[in-house]
Amino acid sequence: MMNIYNITFIVEAEIAAEAAHALCPTKTIIGIPTLTAKSWIHTVNGPVDLLVVAVRQEDCVAVTLAVHHENIRFPKLSGPKVHMEAVVQLGEHYPTPPPEPADLDHAEACTLTVSDYYLGGHTFHGPTLHGMTSLGQRSTDGARSEFATRNDATILGLSDAQFILDPLLLDTATHPMMSACPEIWNS
Repeated sequence: MMNIYNITFIVEAEIAAEAAHALCPTKTIIGIPTLTAKSWIHTVNGPVDLLVVAVRQEDCVAVTLAVHHENIRFPKLSGPKVHMEAVVQLGEHYPTPPPEPADLDHAEACTLTVSDYYLGGHTFHGPTLHGMTSLGQRSTDGARSEFATRNDATILGLSDAQFILDPLLLDTATHPMMSACPEIWNS
């Protein structure tokens, strides 16, 4: 279940980043310190129209994502329901990155193949988000793996599409956690 939330947050992060970029195309998106999913957006009856509201205050953009809900019994209660809230930080350039993590002492090589990992129920993803190329090592202190991204247009199946954030990069960065095995990290 954890990775379903990862997918949701990645889509929300992309929507928030695109809204902030639309308001401030000359600024760099340097962070999303707040990203809150309030409820699922149900699409069982087909596509829904999303209401994205972005408000800029200095170097922050507050973004909400809502869907209009009809209340037949109480029509005055009909209106947009917020499903996501985010704050996007803007800047002139990226901040200095944190130092490289320490080597993983006592780390063991992962015995699964990449194919076994994705097809064996260790994570919940369709082929579009399969980015790992090596499962590397893991210990209780962390994980080190390798992955490769793909061109945005290839991921979307369109000739000139581009994301603000790279969903494959963001999502695949969580895969070494092996979310189907949380006991690796905390007994």
